[in-house]
Amino acid sequence: MLPDCNWQREERLRISDAAGEPNTFSENGYREASMSKRQNPISGKESVSEILALALAQFSSDFKDNPLVDVVLRNGAPHLVFEATLKDNLGEFVYLYRLDVVAQRAFTECEAMYDTYAKGVRSIGTRDVLIRILTFNTISSMLRGLVCNQTGMAKETFDEALLITSSILFKVTAAAYAETDVGEQIAEACKDAVANNLKSTVKDTAKRKREYLIKQLNAPPSLMFSVIGRPRGTKKKRSEIKRDKAAFIKKIEEAYKALLSRDGKLPTKTKVAKELRIGGLNPKTGIDSSLNAFNNKLKRLGIDYAATVKRLHR
Repeated sequence: MLPDCNWQREERLRISDAAGEPNTFSENGYREASMSKRQNPISGKESVSEILALALAQFSSDFKDNPLVDVVLRNGAPHLVFEATLKDNLGEFVYLYRLDVVAQRAFTECEAMYDTYAKGVRSIGTRDVLIRILTFNTISSMLRGLVCNQTGMAKETFDEALLITSSILFKVTAAAYAETDVGEQIAEACKDAVANNLKSTVKDTAKRKREYLIKQLNAPPSLMFSVIGRPRGTKKKRSEIKRDKAAFIKKIEEAYKALLSRDGKLPTKTKVAKELRIGGLNPKTGIDSSLNAFNNKLKRLGIDYAATVKRLHR
């Protein structure tokens, strides 16, 4: 039996109730938010609380079969409630997290993210729409992370406590032998033990975190929002590589023909690279990376440049 916490005596609400205007959560807001599963509902005019309602509707669908996850209203604000029994005799916990404050923080950070990084991709949507899509995804990812990572964080915290405790033991041991003939040897051995324990603890934590993040980065976009680039540690499918190869060969052929027509002579490989806007001149070093970058891409896609050019002269 879990301990009797304050939130258990408060009004427990279905997540469908956690939607609508600030501090006023309505069923109508939830029905509108549920449209997020069928189409992109973002218009660019939503308030932060409305974006939070959309995220909670998605969250409600994802965790509808988990009786240990809920949302409650506490002093008019939505809070995530998560309770779990941990493995390895680490006990039980009840987690209560206020959501409206962090939603506002997410919106502020996404505004800054857009203004800093999205200058080259603004064609995919207006500023107001894209910022709200980014905010929705930030809140959604955080909600999933809070539920999926809490048990792991409890274990990490316990392991870190053991690490710190063992380091104290090693320090005491080293101090006890400090004035003896083997004092220096013992001290070095203790230092090595602490370093090895630290390395092992950090490695385990990093591995778990990396596996979780790669899984999330590979997940389908929540609002059919095209992901730019590929997460590190993942590989393209063969069909994607084949498609990219064919598309790049076509670009090479078009660039080669354009240069030949314009200059009246056979274009060099470097000129083709420049025509494709691959690489460029480094203003600090004066080194032109066009040819090197072009060769790297040809190798990556498995393209025979000489054979490609030869076909154009048949």
